[in-house]
Amino acid sequence: MKRAILFLLALLFCLSAVSCGKQPAPTAEPGDVTAAPEQHVLTYREVYNPETDFDNRFGQGYSSLAVTEDACYFRSINSPFLYYYDEAVGESGVLCGRPECIHDADGSNPDCNGFIDRPGGRKLNLFNGRLYFVSPASTQLVLYSVAPDGSDRRQETVLDYSASLMCYDLHRGMLYGWRDYEKVVDAEPKRAIDIMRFDMNTGEMQLLLSVETTEANSQPSLFFFGDYVYYCYDTWIAEYDPETEELLSGEGTLWVGRIDTVTLENELLFRQTKDGGFGSGFTLWVESEDRIYLVPGAPVLNEEGSNVYLLSGGELSIVHTFGGMGAAFVVDGGAVMFYPAESHMEIWSFDGAEIYNGEWQTEFEDENGDKYTVTNLDTPYGDMNTLYFIYTLRKQGAGAGSWMPFGLVRYDMTQGELQPELLIISPDVK
Repeated sequence: MKRAILFLLALLFCLSAVSCGKQPAPTAEPGDVTAAPEQHVLTYREVYNPETDFDNRFGQGYSSLAVTEDACYFRSINSPFLYYYDEAVGESGVLCGRPECIHDADGSNPDCNGFIDRPGGRKLNLFNGRLYFVSPASTQLVLYSVAPDGSDRRQETVLDYSASLMCYDLHRGMLYGWRDYEKVVDAEPKRAIDIMRFDMNTGEMQLLLSVETTEANSQPSLFFFGDYVYYCYDTWIAEYDPETEELLSGEGTLWVGRIDTVTLENELLFRQTKDGGFGSGFTLWVESEDRIYLVPGAPVLNEEGSNVYLLSGGELSIVHTFGGMGAAFVVDGGAVMFYPAESHMEIWSFDGAEIYNGEWQTEFEDENGDKYTVTNLDTPYGDMNTLYFIYTLRKQGAGAGSWMPFGLVRYDMTQGELQPELLIISPDVK
């Protein structure tokens, strides 16, 4: 069991065509005056409000990213600082408007406007023309905001909670997050998943979903769709021969549901157990209420390749399969597959087209001519026009014990080819 969990988690870390389909109206029987009205299936494009809603293009990974026409704002899970990239002048740095500040020069500077905290999960949100993030203060979690130019940092709200969460996604006036942890119930060890939210004005916490299981589980993924928050996670059991460590058997269960953020009703949309499982560590994209795409970051046990699944009409089907050992992720409009050992990448769109199948560039050069090699990657962000990757990098020629910086790379795909651009490379993480 331990071996299976470690393998899956290590693999995960290592690394639009909108369907407006409608449910058919019932057929009228002889003598009917009229048939029942056709039921309209809402699409994500219909319900998304950029003024109030969380942008799911930047919500499938653990690092933070927000994009406007003028700038990119981001924070790696490995760094306590918030960085910017100015599109107009091509400049980047720590998001702090204080000219006397030393920013990230010594690796830790709580007085800097761009300091969030030590490494942790996704925290950055763009709302009402300001950037919001959560940072601990003493024994409490606090919601802060800062102006887009790095000035006017404010403490907004003290949250009624002290444990750290893996994300703080701001959607329609509420901060949503989750945690994955161990607990003991009636002297029995269990795994648990909590999904919760906080009022951004009062800090009041509401527990939306709490799951307990004796099985291993992946961490959940969230997707915000109008008044709903969709979620998915998987649980699994695997047995090994104690002498040879050969996998004897295994099964996995996939769970998909949604929570009505107005009524707080939890609706389980799909639950199925399968020998070998469906894969593990899912990301998801909700094209419409009846078209949910799911991609496991790690493939089915003892199989090579990852499937792109479509949940529609309550049924789960395979719509595409990536071959080989790698890590797969879903983005707006398609799915991305990495093969680290071969430095290879594939991109497939939801309409069935192959967008890219070729070399994955893992070496970059900064403006000073220094060269870096990718050693790790976070989940891809963006859509079929523009993808963003946050990489952990190693400076070529640096010693094995040296600190590793991170870099934000943007890929322009509008010309049919991947055109990478290194937007920023951070100082060494300390």
